Amino acid sequence: MDLLIDPIEELLKRYRSEDKIIEIDQEARDREIKAINDELAEFGLKQRAYFNKSVESARKAYLTF
Repeated sequence: MDLLIDPIEELLKRYRSEDKIIEIDQEARDREIKAINDELAEFGLKQRAYFNKSVESARKAYLTF
């Protein structure tokens, strides 16, 4: 047991030698994450506006009865 072999490292070496690993461009990854976060922020604002309209409509309906 003089040499311990890391099985994960061995798999990575094998996959790299066979070109089975896709390297991810970190800048492209960060741009995509930012785009998703921006889209979710916009969706959150729309959802909040819709909720506020719903509350206002319910308040008006309650006051008219």
